[in-house]
Amino acid sequence: ARYANSDQIPFLLWMAEVGFFHKWDFKYRDKRFRDLFGLLIGSHLFDASNINMPNNYHFTRFIGNFHILPACYSFPFLERCIRFKCHEYVSESGSVKKRFNIPGERTYEIGRRSISNISHELKLLYHHVASSNFQNILNRLMDELNEDSWLRLPDPYNLIGNWRNKLLHGENIWSSGFEISTYLISLILLSYISEDEYNSKIDSLLEHIQYKQETNSSYLWYVFQI
Repeated sequence: ARYANSDQIPFLLWMAEVGFFHKWDFKYRDKRFRDLFGLLIGSHLFDASNINMPNNYHFTRFIGNFHILPACYSFPFLERCIRFKCHEYVSESGSVKKRFNIPGERTYEIGRRSISNISHELKLLYHHVASSNFQNILNRLMDELNEDSWLRLPDPYNLIGNWRNKLLHGENIWSSGFEISTYLISLILLSYISEDEYNSKIDSLLEHIQYKQETNSSYLWYVFQI
């Protein structure tokens, strides 16, 4: 079965089309970035039931646990995206370039130490970089995350940090962590495109998708009725 549910699939496919169609500035034009983003989206759509599995225990076990691999790189990839977005405050390596405060927790000073806490990186994004509209979207996402999580932590950003640490330290894995990291990456990508720019490119993007659909392109993600 796929790892994304039926409600998520249209959004993920649309994000793939937007991600590959839009001409990103600076680092986002890196082909490797596009490859990783496409692999991440595709991992959610992977359907093991369509594979003719050989009678091999190791292969069957690998396919059955395939989601662990993209989950492991989704969090470092998310950190990379956050640092690109917060480039005025932190470098790609996480060193502090500009003083900032995480409300109620701590202040990061220039040259004192690097930031390596993904919950703090997300809060840096929220409090110091995100637009009001982006903040509202993050608020809704965190509210939904808190409602769905059986842990019921008072701070959903710390829940994400907990998922990330346990996954990368080999302790545990939650499918919700894989899903939320993909959504956050997608939202960060969308935040680079203004509403006016997005609306101005919709027709061209739809024509591009229709052309790929009519020519049976192997690079087609989103499919709509013509």
